[in-house]
Amino acid sequence: MAAQHPDHTAIEDRAEALSYAALWQQVQQLAAELVAQDVHVAGLDAPNGAAWVVAHFACVLAGVVQVPLPPFFTAAQRSHALQDAGANALLHQESTGTRISIHPLPHAAVPLPVSTALITYTSGSTGAPKGVCLSQHGVEQVSRSLLQALGAALAQRHLSVLPLGVLLEQVGGLYPALLAGGTYVVEDAPLPQALVVSRATSCILVPELLKLLVQSPLHYPHLRFAAVGGARVDDELIARAQQAGLPVYQGYGLSEAASVVALNTPLHTKHGTVGKVLPHITYTIAADGEILLQNPTILGYAGDAAWHGAYATGDLGHVDAEGFLTIQGRKKNVLITANGRNISPEWPESLLAAQSEIAQAFVYGDAQPALSALLVPAQPQADMQAAVQRVNAQLPSYAQVAQWQPTTAFTVANGMATANGRLRRDAISSTLLKDQNDGFLRPACA
Repeated sequence: MAAQHPDHTAIEDRAEALSYAALWQQVQQLAAELVAQDVHVAGLDAPNGAAWVVAHFACVLAGVVQVPLPPFFTAAQRSHALQDAGANALLHQESTGTRISIHPLPHAAVPLPVSTALITYTSGSTGAPKGVCLSQHGVEQVSRSLLQALGAALAQRHLSVLPLGVLLEQVGGLYPALLAGGTYVVEDAPLPQALVVSRATSCILVPELLKLLVQSPLHYPHLRFAAVGGARVDDELIARAQQAGLPVYQGYGLSEAASVVALNTPLHTKHGTVGKVLPHITYTIAADGEILLQNPTILGYAGDAAWHGAYATGDLGHVDAEGFLTIQGRKKNVLITANGRNISPEWPESLLAAQSEIAQAFVYGDAQPALSALLVPAQPQADMQAAVQRVNAQLPSYAQVAQWQPTTAFTVANGMATANGRLRRDAISSTLLKDQNDGFLRPACA
């Protein structure tokens, strides 16, 4: 966290700007309080800003295991994470500024792998997420690999877009900016305006936010690198963004690898792929196409035994002769139609969701003669029939959507999606498809 110029601004947020020297001073003060109050595992609950950053690095300095709490977690998920990790304190921002209060918690300690510094919980596909235990070395290793791949110039002004409670924003945004001696910027304005006002050189987006930028008439003269990930991104959306002048690059990662595994960069990019695997990662591709990480960053899960050996990602992919990785879908999501065709639903879903008329898409049809889809309209009167026909024209006959019906949005609130946009497939299937009347489905060729 030390910069060559201590007076250079490290953090800019809605309340203040902290130089590297001022940030370090506040980190030392809070770290001393954590030690004095015998805090061992702490939940971290604060909005994006200087207070969150101070608390984070104070935990690192004091040797406190931290549990960042994403703002989109329900009360039940927050409670589960704190108890599951054995948190004996909660770090909470009481007001504006950088003041963090320490609230004791009654949770009993739980077994954690040696060297655990951070436990990250994601909403995942279940209501009770598992805590991935990571070391500080593992987190910094990924960030340094990213900085090596991108170069310090791109990280000079990073705009905070995703919640800092999400590992990707910590590892891919905050850490590279500070390692590069740059500035981490938090703006309250809507994303398009925030990119202009902040003069950001980099940011991290999920696909829905990228669609917002593509539709915006604004231009971002300072932006040099925008990573997009968290869910499958359609090639057409990436192409539209790049045609609009957005420096967008797709990546891939997972919590068990401390977030980022592969990334396209300005120097090494290939359309249709998620980029080259970061240099510190060793991997193999199994016979069935599953990506196996031979040196995963995960130390284990909270309360479980330490992790040993390779990590099976559950993602299907292949690497071409130039070293670029392509993700084909989730192994467990693969549909096998009545005609014996294996199809990753993410393939047609990403094409559908890239259409301007469609906000979200869920494709299903396991053991059925053809695929069907639930579609969320982007606008009330959107012509989704035309959008489906355009997509089908791009797909082979076995992967085309034969029938569809409109539905309400898949959200965190209704339990149908995770915060980064991934569909909760089991929840959608058990709730929306359970009593479905096939007669209500609309033929795609109508």
